[in-house]
Amino acid sequence: MTAPNVVTGGPVRAAIVGTGYIAEFHVRGIQNAREVELVAVCDSNATVAKAFAAGLGVPAYSSLQTLLAEQRVDVVHLLVPPDLHYPLAKVVLEAGANVFIEKPMCVSAEETRDLLDLAGAKGLTIGVNHSMLFEGAFQRLRDHVRNGDLGPLDHVTFNHFAELAFIRFGPFGNWMLREPGNALLEIGPHPVSGLVDLLGVPDEIQVAADRDIVLPGGARAYRRWRIHTRVGRTAADINIELGPGFPQRTIAVRGLLGTALADLDSNICTIDRRTPASPDFDRHKRGVSIASQVSAQARSTLADYILTKAKLRRRGNPYQLSIMNSIAAFYDGLRSPAGLDSRITGETGRSVIETCETIIRKAKLKGRVETTRVGPSPGSNRRSWSWAVRASSGAS
Repeated sequence: MTAPNVVTGGPVRAAIVGTGYIAEFHVRGIQNAREVELVAVCDSNATVAKAFAAGLGVPAYSSLQTLLAEQRVDVVHLLVPPDLHYPLAKVVLEAGANVFIEKPMCVSAEETRDLLDLAGAKGLTIGVNHSMLFEGAFQRLRDHVRNGDLGPLDHVTFNHFAELAFIRFGPFGNWMLREPGNALLEIGPHPVSGLVDLLGVPDEIQVAADRDIVLPGGARAYRRWRIHTRVGRTAADINIELGPGFPQRTIAVRGLLGTALADLDSNICTIDRRTPASPDFDRHKRGVSIASQVSAQARSTLADYILTKAKLRRRGNPYQLSIMNSIAAFYDGLRSPAGLDSRITGETGRSVIETCETIIRKAKLKGRVETTRVGPSPGSNRRSWSWAVRASSGAS
């Protein structure tokens, strides 16, 4: 891709489109990034936009096109529902600005390819916020894999067990619930981006999706996905559970020389390898080593939290920090001749969506159930907007 169109003589000028809950984290990321300043925010709800911008000292807009016409902007952060990523990113690129998109990059591989072609023609850069890849536990796991600490990999298992509250409580008109594959497009990029980053794009994929439920309004949601893949000689499984239960986000890696387990929610990554000791002493030494790793990393995470609350450090919890690190990597990449970190490139975003599309296709999902209900389903958005010129609040 050609060099990005970024101001080199002063701070990079950034704008935020969409003021949902994740916007606050992007503001922190921009404020902490090197030589970057926030110059505007935009939301289709003018009142919400003004309230969000009030504490930031920047102008608020309800029209993306007006913002781009009135402000000199180098980068636009798109924090809107996934089905709006493509049309709004296209507006931004056509206006000559770079774009940083919350995952998923788009809702189809065709859309991702079109955006990449447009960015390439204009010499602009697309970044995708795969923030999980910047979580501390994942980065430590990534380092172990890349350094060869585990030897050649045999098997990797990604578990994403976290209830999707929309399925139980609504609003049932949310984009994630409109089609049975949308939840996978929303949640799947977390483990799929990890798979692509650690191993590459799968050569084979087998899928079983079940525990489906028909929601008010006729939409069908699948609460369990079991995905078996192979990348070269390495087998990789992705398990997703969106129903109630104990939350767990883990990645287990088995190699010829050892294993590693990343617990993303606890921000802990442990590595387990044989020692030269006899079997009984080996078990003891390995147990002590794992306990030591857990203890040290848990203390570090707690210290970050305490120091942040005491305003002695501007880091935040592991989730907030992952977004800040991703944003920092994006802006560092804009200034680097080498370009973006591979974890956040538009090309990686495209590979993730292509893989998610394959998973959905192979799952052979049942569609909506037609109902005789008159009018919008509960929680549906009754407003009608021209999304080519406006942006909606929301988050990925």
